[in-house]
Amino acid sequence: MICTVTPISNSKQVENYYTRDDYYSRDAKPNDFWQGKLADKFDLNQKSVQKNHFAALIQLADERAKDENKKPTLGVDITFSCPKSVSILQAVSPEYRKIVNRCLAETTDELIALIEQKFIRTRRGHEGKILEYTQNILAASVNHEVNRNDELDRHTHIFIPNLTQTKDGKLLTIDIKFLMQQQKLFGAIARSKLASKLQREGIKLEFDNPNKGVYRVKGISRELEEHFSQRTADIIRSQKFLGNNNAATAQLATMLTRKAKNHKVDLDKVFADTFDFLKKSDVEIHRQNKIFPADTKIKKQIFSDVLAELELKNFSFSRSDIIQKVLNAGLNAQIQLNDVQKFINQSKRIRRTTDKNGNKVFISVANEKCEQDLLKLLQLGNGNGKFIDSKTADRLLEKIVAEKNYTPNQEQVTAVLTSLTSKNSYVATQGLARVDKKIA
Repeated sequence: MICTVTPISNSKQVENYYTRDDYYSRDAKPNDFWQGKLADKFDLNQKSVQKNHFAALIQLADERAKDENKKPTLGVDITFSCPKSVSILQAVSPEYRKIVNRCLAETTDELIALIEQKFIRTRRGHEGKILEYTQNILAASVNHEVNRNDELDRHTHIFIPNLTQTKDGKLLTIDIKFLMQQQKLFGAIARSKLASKLQREGIKLEFDNPNKGVYRVKGISRELEEHFSQRTADIIRSQKFLGNNNAATAQLATMLTRKAKNHKVDLDKVFADTFDFLKKSDVEIHRQNKIFPADTKIKKQIFSDVLAELELKNFSFSRSDIIQKVLNAGLNAQIQLNDVQKFINQSKRIRRTTDKNGNKVFISVANEKCEQDLLKLLQLGNGNGKFIDSKTADRLLEKIVAEKNYTPNQEQVTAVLTSLTSKNSYVATQGLARVDKKIA
């Protein structure tokens, strides 16, 4: 599942987006309802999503932002888009449609509960330096079946008004930036939950890219996914025309190719047309008995392999880094968030510390020992080395550069000349991760 976390910060934008176009409430199904611990406070618990709810909540969030002298951020839209093959699976039969609905509903409910329990906080005190995790929100969960090209594209919007209640009963705004920073983590958690639930139902999956958590329903080919992904193709073509492959261009391409949402789409016809195409393509989905998770030994090995990869590339890494990579690598084994948390807490290969910015991170015990040994070696070599004068060092570097037909950058030149002219036996040079260190 792909996750996007989008702040809603303009009153007019919210009014147009949620009220005039009725983007959420027009598509609301009977199972689209308000959730979260704040639902009782606003008398919305388990009530279906209605457009008049948005207007009242938006106004209240706007007032709270102004009271706190903040630029109004009226809420956040967390959107989870399931794999294209899962959307297509719904058209195979009514039975599969029920399975997808059930798996996605469970996934969404669990995600909302997790976000509310672990990621909702507000800032208090001078300059907002005091963080309080409140563990309560109001959330509207709304499902959409199609994209703007009227193709099956199952995705769920979770709209969270910018309101949370503190322990002393005050309604304050949410730390939206913190939620935005969790976008990749939320996506990894959602993918693992949905994959596990589909496998529980006997839906066999194929895994393309463990690093990114890409998977598809077995029997629905990549070619079929692309056939029913003309919206994506339009965006890619537009991005190529714009000439840059980055997030900003992708966003612009998305807007340039965006069609008005068709609120009168005949969903039954979309399912029927998709079914007919799948039948002509001889698509068969063989459901089997429940696919059970791998045993703990296999899960631990996946966790160990991911740690080894992290240790090679980074000296320190966040808990989120570990969780994302393990969940993506462990989709077939059905590794879940609780598994990763347990493995992290039990691991003797990493330890928790704080970086220079005050962020909580993990470091590899082996890498830490290697660094300590290196520092001892550098101390032993102080003043004991052979060196050459700066003019000779310059000539040697010029000769090598000419022979190799290579132009080093200034940082590389400084590193080489420092090494050649140092009076120490050992010289260490620190470089940025994933940057080529070669100069010849």
